[in-house]
Amino acid sequence: MPEVNLNNPQQPTSTVATPKKTINWKRIFLGIFIGAILVGVAAITFWYLTRPKELEESSTVSTKTATSSSQIDEVTGLIIYTNPKLGFSVKYPAELTLKEGKDNYVTFDNYKKWGITDPSKVTSSLITDIESQFIGIVISVENIGLTESLEDYLNEKYPGSHNGMIPSYKSEKDKGKISNITVDGQIGISVKDSYFIWEQVERVVWVKKGSKLFKFSVYGCGETPPVYSKLGSETLDQMLSTFKFLD
Repeated sequence: MPEVNLNNPQQPTSTVATPKKTINWKRIFLGIFIGAILVGVAAITFWYLTRPKELEESSTVSTKTATSSSQIDEVTGLIIYTNPKLGFSVKYPAELTLKEGKDNYVTFDNYKKWGITDPSKVTSSLITDIESQFIGIVISVENIGLTESLEDYLNEKYPGSHNGMIPSYKSEKDKGKISNITVDGQIGISVKDSYFIWEQVERVVWVKKGSKLFKFSVYGCGETPPVYSKLGSETLDQMLSTFKFLD
């Protein structure tokens, strides 16, 4: 019979419970989210580095065609001006200054030859000195629709004054002061030395292409221009010979 130690009785064995491990879903979702971002960045970077060149070139071309541009013709020394918005290109002498207006027009002049920056400050004595050598040309574009002809437009635009002081387009045509002119294959109308154009412009060419009316004017120097110069008229003829429609 085994001995029993009465002074140090045997203690019962206790079982220690191991706590259950819980899943940290917050960290898992955060890891998935960060991983998705890294994969997306890697995919975009890979596409950018391996994208077709055609896409890049197409994007560059579309950006360029939205604005006008100028470059020198190495053969003639003229400056080639291209304006996709107005729908034309033209070559002009390098001594002229080009200015783009806000209302669909472009001007070319040689005021800088005399250091003039403000035409309104040109005195009458200075006009006398420079008017024979001054060049002032404006090209404007107006949408008049497809149905109205150039002839109808001019008849309506210039009906003449009520008292007969300003002649009409029709009366000047009857006098033989109106002639036809060809600009880039389009038949236009030209007028010289006639006062029916009450805007004080005396050498004008109109050409209609599609729905657009292109107007080319030669004007004199000063705020209220006098008669245009022969040099200005010859320069316009030179520019018209290089004019191209883009549409």
